[in-house]
Amino acid sequence: MPTSAPSSELRKLRILQEMGITLYLPRYRLPGAAPSRVQPWPWLSPREVTAPSESLASVVDAAAREEAHSAPPRRVEVNAESRRPRVPQIEIEVPQAPASTPTEKPVAKPAALAAANEAEVRFQALLFPVAPQLAVLAFVPALAQPQLQERERNLLYNILRWLGVSEPQLRSPRPFLWPIPNLPGGGLTLAGASLRAFLDQAQREEKFARVLVFGGLLNDALEAAGGGAAGELHPTYSLQEMTAVPALKRECWLSLIPLQRWLAQARRQ
Repeated sequence: MPTSAPSSELRKLRILQEMGITLYLPRYRLPGAAPSRVQPWPWLSPREVTAPSESLASVVDAAAREEAHSAPPRRVEVNAESRRPRVPQIEIEVPQAPASTPTEKPVAKPAALAAANEAEVRFQALLFPVAPQLAVLAFVPALAQPQLQERERNLLYNILRWLGVSEPQLRSPRPFLWPIPNLPGGGLTLAGASLRAFLDQAQREEKFARVLVFGGLLNDALEAAGGGAAGELHPTYSLQEMTAVPALKRECWLSLIPLQRWLAQARRQ
């Protein structure tokens, strides 16, 4: 135990006394020994040494309480501001824009730039001039052969017969491929403009007035490019969709009733 402070020495002597240990002090000075420090212990005498009546833990606690009452701890107040590190302040001058500078107005994107930002599409189409007043524009997937499958061709025959076309000509269609070979592709707007030009050229040559469009992608492309004249286009599901999902045929037939009436009236004139 440390013997530097009197309170620590008192605590040590009190514990030894309660444990029944007799203290001995040297009567002669040993050669080379440092002089002993004489401590006044008026209450300590050999007659007062008795056997311990309490446990060692309770004795230690009591001695600690006496030490706490005799020498209360000193409170040290630490300012929190003194612990904060001092950060040097750096001033940065930000140049201000002159007051006379006019505010730039957002420039609207032209139609050509908006069309270039569209997602690129790929598809094929076959144009069949089946009657003097009617042509069929059928969608074909981009990676497929430019022709109709047998089931698709039979379905198209049945639809044309229901419309009143007795002998539809499906042998020599006009193919359309997008993107055009050796040219950059584009989105629906550019594809629709190219498809619209393709239809106009065929219409000048074949003289048909109405176009039966099989495929929502073809109709979307034409609508993105401005569509056609009033009543010129009659869009419906693609032949591939109706052969895969037969329930779509009923909706197709119902949507083509106005075209059937128009063809019947055109034949009577």
